[in-house]
Amino acid sequence: MKKLYCFSPLAMLITFVIEFAGATYALIRYKMNRVGQMVVALLGFLGLFQVAEYMICEKIGGVEWSRIGFFATTVLPPLGLTLGLSITEVKNRFVALLKPLMWVACGLFSFYVLFWQNAITSEVCSGNYVIFHTSEIMWLYSVYYFLLLGTGLLGGIYLIKVTKDKRKKKSLLALVLGTLAFLVPTVIVNLISHETVAAIPSIMCGFAVILALVLIFIILPTSGLKRTYKNGS
Repeated sequence: MKKLYCFSPLAMLITFVIEFAGATYALIRYKMNRVGQMVVALLGFLGLFQVAEYMICEKIGGVEWSRIGFFATTVLPPLGLTLGLSITEVKNRFVALLKPLMWVACGLFSFYVLFWQNAITSEVCSGNYVIFHTSEIMWLYSVYYFLLLGTGLLGGIYLIKVTKDKRKKKSLLALVLGTLAFLVPTVIVNLISHETVAAIPSIMCGFAVILALVLIFIILPTSGLKRTYKNGS
């Protein structure tokens, strides 16, 4: 695993630049409807995690940056789900129940990782990725995280089947594939080396640069609203 230089501090910095540049481009080029807001938020929090990792590896601060990094990853699943729902503008009882529940859960876990003393006890920069040492009850966090990711994937596949608008289908398919693009490699890396399980947030967000590119070059052009600037809009 020592040769996975795609997770080096330099790679973290480059990934941060890509994601924050994408967020800036989206703010300038697209109107901030719900889709635009979610894309900018996703890119921003992905970039924030890379900053946190870089600070840890460069020894600029310690557990504080681990908390910030975990907070950034905590909000990603509900943001992704909200983006998918915003693309289709679907409204039903399940969605009405899901939205408040996932954001309440997100708020609780955000508070936990940011302020609970023993939530994150230490971190180690291996030179390729950051290994986080967390409390024993963080398995609940994993349940929250992967439950929402799974819901997003299954919901996305369902919406692709029932949505008739071709542009919306394209955006949803891109979102599903973009999510799989960082989930599948992470699982493979974990299977190859079990020790990387403690580095799941780091590895996952490393591969998530693929999702960032999907957001910038597929979802925004397909479902975003471009600014014209001709009339100041």
